[in-house]
Amino acid sequence: MREGDLVELVAADTPLGPDQAATRLGVRRVEFDWMVKLTWIRAAEWAEIEIGTSRAGAVGVPLCHTADVAA
Repeated sequence: MREGDLVELVAADTPLGPDQAATRLGVRRVEFDWMVKLTWIRAAEWAEIEIGTSRAGAVGVPLCHTADVAA
């Protein structure tokens, strides 16, 4: 495997949050949210992000792989 191949594999597997994915696609966040609702794009994994200092403020954020967004 060449070094360039490894770079491409790592880049394709990089998780993107909804805002990052929308930016990468060149669309508004609301348009990206519709793509997810229509199952054109599916979350590869979920991350829990805390808002503030309590666990009550934690929310789940879908993460999409770069390759999935590109497809």
